[in-house]
Amino acid sequence: MTTIAYDGKVLAADGRATIGNLISAKKTQKIFPVKVACFGVPCMAVLAGAGSYQSIMQVKQHLETQDFFESEQIPELEPTSFTGIVVLETGEAFILEDRLMPMPAELPLSIGSGTDYAMTAMHLGKNAYEAVQAACELDCYSGGEISRFCVENWKFL
Repeated sequence: MTTIAYDGKVLAADGRATIGNLISAKKTQKIFPVKVACFGVPCMAVLAGAGSYQSIMQVKQHLETQDFFESEQIPELEPTSFTGIVVLETGEAFILEDRLMPMPAELPLSIGSGTDYAMTAMHLGKNAYEAVQAACELDCYSGGEISRFCVENWKFL
């Protein structure tokens, strides 16, 4: 599983990948800068995904080839196999689930198995990175190397 948190400045994700109850990797990439079209206008976005890696890659490809808000073609994802956060270069954040309908999100926000821990940490004043750190301490499905993407500079930290 996963913990991904966004505080309005930084998108942070743990690096643990699991297969069943087995930890399969500790440095899995879960954050991907992408170029998308928003109502036909090109813009930069960043995708952070929780779920099966295959589904995350399908969603990434979909975002790079279809309009974010007006897509008629939706990849067939296994139900409950994907949840994602998309942050546009405007700073707007959206939650995506398996039908890929962008749902506007309020900040702070988190997805994945460690969401409860991360949201509690951010509610208590921690930033997204610290929130993912807390989730990694408490959620058995989150861990590994934490990656961070700064939306203010549009680069990985």
